[in-house]
Amino acid sequence: MHLTMGQHCLIKVDGMDEENAKILLRKKLPNDQSVEKDWRLLIQALGYLSLAITQAAAYIAMNAPRTSISKYLKYFLRNETNQVSLLSNDGGDLRRDFEVPNSVLMTWQISFDQIKDQNILAATFYLA
Repeated sequence: MHLTMGQHCLIKVDGMDEENAKILLRKKLPNDQSVEKDWRLLIQALGYLSLAITQAAAYIAMNAPRTSISKYLKYFLRNETNQVSLLSNDGGDLRRDFEVPNSVLMTWQISFDQIKDQNILAATFYLA
């Protein structure tokens, strides 16, 4: 479905259904031994959005075994309050549907925080 906002054309991307979202996460994390409840809670928190699921899975896989689905979910939910400050920064016109969860932005922020912790120069270069 195409929506028009001003002179820009927006494409609405719906979330996946729960079963397909779980299949995607399991394909990205085939060796993860997390409990079913954690799988379900994570994909739900991510709004069933394939990009957010893929980003979260990449982070978990890169940081395994120190990071699990459960640990990532706790970090994601704890940092959900930071969404207001992230979205209030002047990032231009994001043209997003505010009824859709900010899960893609949050998964990006979690990855960026890790980069900043590991290599402040890389983060500083990006922000310059």
